[in-house]
Amino acid sequence: MDPRILILGVFLPQIYSVPEVELTEIGFPSGRDQTTTATFQDEDSSVQFIVRTKAPHSHCTFTTPDGFTTVDMHCNLTDPNNSCFDIHTSDKRPSTWNYRYTVISDFTKDCGIEISKVDLLDHGIWNIIIEDKDGSTKDHELNIIIVGNSIVASDVPNSQPVNPGTLVSAVFQAKTHIEKCRFKSPDKQEFELTPGDISAHPKNPTDDARPKDWMYKYTAWNNTDRDCGIQLLSVHPADEGEWEATLQKQGKPDLKTKFQIKTSDFTIANSPSGPLKRKEGDSLDLVYTLSYPYENCTFTTSDQKELEPLQCHPEDDLILCTEKFTLDKDENRTKAGWTYSYRANNNIALDCGIRIDQLTQADKGRWSVKILSVAGEVVTHTVDLDVAEMQLVAEDMAPEATLGEHVEMVFRTDLQYDECSFLTPQGNTIKLESGLPTVFEWDLGGKDRTSDWKYSWFGFNTSSRDCGIKILTSVAADFGEWTAKIEKYTGTILHHKVVVKEGPTSPSTGSSIASTDSSPSSVGSTDSSGASSSTPVGSTDSSRASSSTQPGPTGSSEASESSTATSDETTTTPNKSAGTAGVALGLLLFSIVISSKS
Repeated sequence: MDPRILILGVFLPQIYSVPEVELTEIGFPSGRDQTTTATFQDEDSSVQFIVRTKAPHSHCTFTTPDGFTTVDMHCNLTDPNNSCFDIHTSDKRPSTWNYRYTVISDFTKDCGIEISKVDLLDHGIWNIIIEDKDGSTKDHELNIIIVGNSIVASDVPNSQPVNPGTLVSAVFQAKTHIEKCRFKSPDKQEFELTPGDISAHPKNPTDDARPKDWMYKYTAWNNTDRDCGIQLLSVHPADEGEWEATLQKQGKPDLKTKFQIKTSDFTIANSPSGPLKRKEGDSLDLVYTLSYPYENCTFTTSDQKELEPLQCHPEDDLILCTEKFTLDKDENRTKAGWTYSYRANNNIALDCGIRIDQLTQADKGRWSVKILSVAGEVVTHTVDLDVAEMQLVAEDMAPEATLGEHVEMVFRTDLQYDECSFLTPQGNTIKLESGLPTVFEWDLGGKDRTSDWKYSWFGFNTSSRDCGIKILTSVAADFGEWTAKIEKYTGTILHHKVVVKEGPTSPSTGSSIASTDSSPSSVGSTDSSGASSSTPVGSTDSSRASSSTQPGPTGSSEASESSTATSDETTTTPNKSAGTAGVALGLLLFSIVISSKS
């Protein structure tokens, strides 16, 4: 016999005894497909690979793409030591990963494995080695594709800038379960969040950019197992830029994504434009409108006095919206009744301003403001202010006076004054109270005048602006230089000098001041001293009583006119020397008449 035939006869049984695969099924207990290639999601549960041979086999094993080989997955029910129903684990897989034998229907022909929860390490080519009872083996391959976790939905800030101080959120949803989520800010601050924990957290101890009250917290849609989100309770300019979100699960690759936060600049949208012009005693509003909510605004006066921070947050303290402040250490402003308070136009959330009442000359110059945003940003602004001084606008007096007759002097200012006084030719000061026509006796001593010398305040129909004196019966001491001193507590002091001359006849009583508030004629030289500058609004014509050495009730300007007329009729009395001169003059005229007749 041909030895080649003999050799072929020896090996043919071995060739034909190699196990043959009848079918391959891959899938889940609820349904499998006949295929050698299949795709699963990471962590899919109860995944089955089953290979059936045409004839019974005795052993089979599975080797994973990363080289791990299972125990024998052939189930011999006749073997009392069989492990057909044992569960096996591997130190190369997560704790949730295990496997066991599974079968279609025939324990002698089915080589099957069921994996509790597939892992990304299971991705790739699986090798199955099937051995029959003669020791012949068959290699069979499966292509298993494991799709990892991924971000399937997101909700992030849009491209429009957001105002600092507002709430900003970003949420991402993973396809499968996550355990933690982490966020990294543009300035490399990291914030770790646990899904489901909605407690608020402060900024990191190493964070110097954000304010101390800056906080963040976890947020989600409706699935804390898969949602990863962060909520900035009060966004800050330091939050502007590119953020990175990382969705994490132990043993799994991190899922990373990026998003942008843009913040608005803190700017002054509307401001007072100078230079501003006001008058002493007026009110002034300086209101600034900001691009987003402010915390407070601090003004500094032209003479470099920093005022209290102003604010109006009704939800915190409504009193601050209306409280009036003073400068206690500034005696001049205190005397003038100077105050300041918060002021807004129509939006207290965006408007921060100041109202100044009773502007003084000290307010003249450059004012500045420092405005703090809710996010800690600061903007500044300056405005120049001019405060017009009180001016003397008219005088009414006769250039000459007759001994024994009454003398009237009136000086009018453009603004309401606070004090009116006259300095006599001898240097005595007479203080007068505006609008008070009460007649007072001389009580300043000296030999030039006696208590018979009487005077009163005198004015027309603007008692708050007329500084005048009426001497009921003039004496020789009244002739000479008088000085009217008119003071406004907001800064201006006017010193106006006039000379009263003795005349041979009664002086003209024509008035240069109209009974109404029309523009008067020009005034003589006036020495004006005092004051700073500022910008007033809405001064009223009400009079303020000054400290007088002759106290008495204050009357209206109308009362002043009628009382003055009554005073002329009832209290003007010539003195003794004037009476004697009148008698002598009468005798002289009588003797002249007699002589002419004879």
